[in-house]
Amino acid sequence: MPSERKSKVESTLVRYMKNASVPINIYEFVDRVHNILYKKEGAGGLDAAKRLLPIIGYVIKKAREQGGTEQVVVSVVKDMLKDVRRARDQEIIPFIMMLSSHVSDEAVKKFLQSIADTIRGLGLTTLEEILKTIEENTDVQKALIHYDTLGSLFEKMVYEAFKGGAGQYLTHRNLVIAMREIAWAQFEAEGISPINVKVYDPCAGSARFLTFWLEKIVKTFPEYREPSKLRDYAEKHLFATDLFEEMISISSVNMMIYGNGVLNIFRADATNHFGPIVNLKASKEFLESFREKWSNIRRGIRTTSTIVVEGLERLEEDTYRFADILLKGLERKTIEVDVASEEFLGFTAMVHVLGKDEVAPNVLQGLKDLIKLAELPPIAYLLKKRWSRHNSDVRRGFDLILTNPPMGRAGRGKGREELLISDSYILAQYALAQNMWLHDMSREELQELAKRLGTVANPEKIANKLGREWVTPEDYGNYAYKLILKDSELGWSYTIYYDRNLEPVLLHDKLPIQVAMLEQFLRVVRLGGKVFTVIDVGVLNNPGDEWVRRLLFTAKHTSVKAKLKAVIELPHGAFYYTGAGTKTALLFYERVEGIPDDYEFFVALAEYIGYDTHSKDAEPIKENDLPLIIGEYLNWIGKKPEYYDKCLEEWKKERVCSWWIQEFEVIR
Repeated sequence: MPSERKSKVESTLVRYMKNASVPINIYEFVDRVHNILYKKEGAGGLDAAKRLLPIIGYVIKKAREQGGTEQVVVSVVKDMLKDVRRARDQEIIPFIMMLSSHVSDEAVKKFLQSIADTIRGLGLTTLEEILKTIEENTDVQKALIHYDTLGSLFEKMVYEAFKGGAGQYLTHRNLVIAMREIAWAQFEAEGISPINVKVYDPCAGSARFLTFWLEKIVKTFPEYREPSKLRDYAEKHLFATDLFEEMISISSVNMMIYGNGVLNIFRADATNHFGPIVNLKASKEFLESFREKWSNIRRGIRTTSTIVVEGLERLEEDTYRFADILLKGLERKTIEVDVASEEFLGFTAMVHVLGKDEVAPNVLQGLKDLIKLAELPPIAYLLKKRWSRHNSDVRRGFDLILTNPPMGRAGRGKGREELLISDSYILAQYALAQNMWLHDMSREELQELAKRLGTVANPEKIANKLGREWVTPEDYGNYAYKLILKDSELGWSYTIYYDRNLEPVLLHDKLPIQVAMLEQFLRVVRLGGKVFTVIDVGVLNNPGDEWVRRLLFTAKHTSVKAKLKAVIELPHGAFYYTGAGTKTALLFYERVEGIPDDYEFFVALAEYIGYDTHSKDAEPIKENDLPLIIGEYLNWIGKKPEYYDKCLEEWKKERVCSWWIQEFEVIR
C-alpha cells in the first residue's frame, strides 16, 4: 500500500512535465471571473455564483448540444458576443426558467427565480467581459468541456456561504474519481454491469459524484452519447437529495448540462427516513381527528384551498385505512407498519398535502406537529413513490451510495449545533440512539440493569445474559408502546419504543449527522448494495467512537448490517482548500445479511493525492498515491489492471502514475 515517502518536496505538475502538456487548474479561471464580478458588480460568494452559474451553465449546455469541442465553445461565445443583451435576455434567462419548470420544490423554484432576477440586473459590460475571458483563453475552453466547471465554481464560491457551520466539505475531483473507479471495478468483479447500477448521493452539493459517474458511463458505453438515451439512463439510475435549495439548484443545473436526471433531485433531510409516523402522539391525535372531521373539512378544501386536490380521494382512503392500523395497534400496545404499503405512503402524502392548506392545520389536531416531519419529503416516501416513477426497481433499494456527508461534531457558526441531531423524532429512527454499549455504562447503570436481569453488575456477565453487548429499551422495560416499521421490499424491520405519553424512549440524546448517516445509508441500499463515503477519521479511530464502530460493523442484533470493504486514509489537509482542517478517510462498505465473525478488508494510506494539501487553490502536484491505491484494490479483488505494473514502477521512482494523468487530467 502507498505509505513510503520518496521526498519531502512536492513538485508541481507544471515543473514535472517540463513545459510539455500540463493539467489545467480550473480554479484559476473561477478566481478570474470572480474578480470581474466583484470589481464590476460588488458580488462575492453566493451572489457571484448566482451570476456566473447560469452563464457558464448555458455555455456548456449549448456547446455540448453542438458537438462538445473547444471550437464549439468559441463559436457559442462569439455568437453571444454579437448581441450581449439578446444573450442575457433571450438565452440565459430562458435557460434558467426552463430549468425551474423541471423542479417541483417551491423553495428551489424560488431560488432559481432569484437567479433569473439577478441575471436581469447583470450589467452588459460584465457579461461581455466574462464571455471574452472564455473566448480568449483556450485552457478555459477545454476546461468547460472536459472539467466539472460548475463543481469547481461550487467549491470556490458557494462554499463561502455555508462553511460557517453546515459541515459541507466539498469533494475534490481526485477523490471522486478514486471512489468511482473502485466502486465501478467492484461491481464488475461481482458480475454486475455498472450500466445497471442505481446511484444515490444523499448530500449532493453540486452533484459531482453523479456527473462523474455519468461521465464514465458515456466513455464506457458510447451509445449513451445520444441525448435522449442518456437522459433516459440518468432518470432511471441517478438520484440525489440535499437540504439546501441553493445546493439543489446547482445540482439541477449541473445534471441538466451533463445529461439530465434533474427529475430525481429533491430537497430533503436525508436523516429523516420515516417521516411523520415517528411522532406517534401527534399521529394518533391527527388520525382520530381525521376520522371525525374529514368529511366536513374535505368540502372546504375543494372550494377554498390552493393545494392540488387531484388524487385526494385515493389519499383519504389510504389515510382511513392507516388510521385503522395505527389506532388498533395502539390498543394492543404494538403497532406494525410496512413502509412500502399504500396506507403508510398515503398517510405521509396526506400530511404533506394538508400542510399546504390554510384551514386543515388549524382544525385537525396534531397536524401542525406532523407537518414538521413531512414539509420536505421523507426518504422512504421518495424511495417508494417519487424515484420509482422512472424505475420501479428503486423501491427495492439503491445499488450504490457515493457521497460526502456533513462532517464534524459541532458547527463553527452561531448555532454550534448544526452538525448534531438532537430532535427526538429524528434520533428515534436510529439504532445508534436506541442502543447503549455495556462498556460505556456507568457502574450505577450496570447495577440497575444487573438487578433487573438477575445477574452480576459486570459488562461481560450482562452480555452473556442478554446474548449481546448492547442494551435497548426492551431490556430496561421502561416503554409502554412499540412501533415496528418494516420494509417488505428492502427486507428489514426496525422498532421504536415509546413511553406512556407516546414519546420516544432514547438512550442517546444527540448524534453527529455523519454518524447517523452511516446507518441511514444501509436502509436505502439493497442487500449487497455498496456505500462509499468520505468520513471524519475520528469516527474510525477515536476510543470514544468505538461503540459506533461496533454497533455498525460487528453487532448482529440490528436490523441492517454492514461489512467493510475498504478504508483509505487521506493526508491532513485533504479538504484544506475548502477551509476545513478535518482529517478524513474514504470508507467503503456493503449491506449484508449477516456479519462474518472474521474477515479481511482493504486498507491504504494516501500521503499524496495529486494536489497540494496546503494550498487554498488545491494546486495540482505530480505526487499522487490514488492511482496506485486504485490498482492495489483492483488487484486485491482479482481484477489486476493492465496499467498496474507500470504504475507501480513509476510510483516507486517519482510517486506518479502516467495512466492517471492520461486518463483523468485536463491537459493544456
